[in-house]
Amino acid sequence: MAWRLPASKFGSALSAPAEWTLFDARLCRGRDGLHSRTSTIGAATLSMRTASKMDAIVTWTSMILDVQACRVSWEPGDSEATCWQYAHYFREPYDVSDGCEIDVSFELRHDGIWLAGMRTHGDSMELSPYHTWMLSDDPQRTSAYRKGIDYAVQSLRARYNGKVTVLDIGAGTGLLSFFAARAGAEVTACERAGTTVALASRIAEANQDKFKPGSVNIVHSKSMDLHKGAELAVAPHLIVSEIFGTDPLAESVLPVIADIGARFASASPPVEFLPCRCRLWGALAKVPVDWQARTESAVSCGIDIGEHMFPFESGRILVDLRDEFCDIELLTEPAILVTHRLVPPVRISGSSEAKVPLLPAPARLFEVMTLRRPEKSLRSSMHNELCIVMWFDADCSTHPRDDADDEMRISTSPTVRRGGHWTQSVQILSSGGVEEGVLDAVSAGQGCVIIRTEWNVDRTNFNVRVERL
Repeated sequence: MAWRLPASKFGSALSAPAEWTLFDARLCRGRDGLHSRTSTIGAATLSMRTASKMDAIVTWTSMILDVQACRVSWEPGDSEATCWQYAHYFREPYDVSDGCEIDVSFELRHDGIWLAGMRTHGDSMELSPYHTWMLSDDPQRTSAYRKGIDYAVQSLRARYNGKVTVLDIGAGTGLLSFFAARAGAEVTACERAGTTVALASRIAEANQDKFKPGSVNIVHSKSMDLHKGAELAVAPHLIVSEIFGTDPLAESVLPVIADIGARFASASPPVEFLPCRCRLWGALAKVPVDWQARTESAVSCGIDIGEHMFPFESGRILVDLRDEFCDIELLTEPAILVTHRLVPPVRISGSSEAKVPLLPAPARLFEVMTLRRPEKSLRSSMHNELCIVMWFDADCSTHPRDDADDEMRISTSPTVRRGGHWTQSVQILSSGGVEEGVLDAVSAGQGCVIIRTEWNVDRTNFNVRVERL
């Protein structure tokens, strides 16, 4: 996934960019090259061009690929960037003056780039930008989880005479844990990233007036490494999680829930899970010509891709269907393609089929879903290439809720205005994914197609065929 850093979300730059070399492959010697225990230090000087408070340093990567100095860079604001930039946050803001110089050192380790030289001035927090977006710019997600957790904890407290225990897996900065604690639960929060655990602990300390002191125990661990009797003395009443990517399976939600559910399978009373399900929505669509140009750009770099990649045989693209690609041409109405149960027993792999009527004629997504028509000219589509556009929703409750606009449901639908945490995705269908007769049925605008969804752990694939009468 690519997370760019728009200036509107991260404020103004206090200095011009500075460059330093962290790794030079030409200096590596030996058969093993740079191995996992190696670290290197790079340093640079940042010249401040205004007086202000500095609370973070943003880094990005560029690579020189050959002796002719062909360069690839992922700097902020580059619309073609496909890699992350990182904001390294300080514990406390620094006062800087116009013209002053700040010496900065970074350490390249096997697990990432870490701020090194300024640790003597109060340390720092390395935090991925999506955490900021989740917390400050995604009210629908936050509200749905808050209401769902409040309702679940209060229901459990009424059932079990007040004492309720909650396990938050993949806790991140601890927001869901704090919701549960504020509702009156005793919470164990597990998070695998050490720096995020440190930040969550500080947030907990700063909010002790919001919930009972000591009611949140933050553990640096993967959920699969938690041991009953150590971090968890007894089975929790409720397990909460938010381990979805734009592709809901991308962060391994199914095997994680299956593992933790198996360990508490014999618990009495039974453990409850929130969210309890997620649903993958999708529609058959035409492939915009724009996406053909992306493969052709590789040819201009001297790479002969021939028929091996065209048209995107692997095919998964993250897109913004609300704004940037709201003019994609749909061939069916959106429909639920598969429902994933997030309460044990969980199916880590499987398949599901959805019968979806074809539209009489292709229709733009903004027409089908009542979105704002784009001001620019509408995109043209490829004639014989199809894709599945998709998004998901999840019920932030312990039992499925079937109200269309339930307040305890998160959704990544193009109709939902949100920040930068989730978008939508597209699966380009390979020739093997579209069976004979589908293109003819699409041209005629009659009948139904069967969209078969197959999933395995964190991967999803599709096959489309015509309904046989």
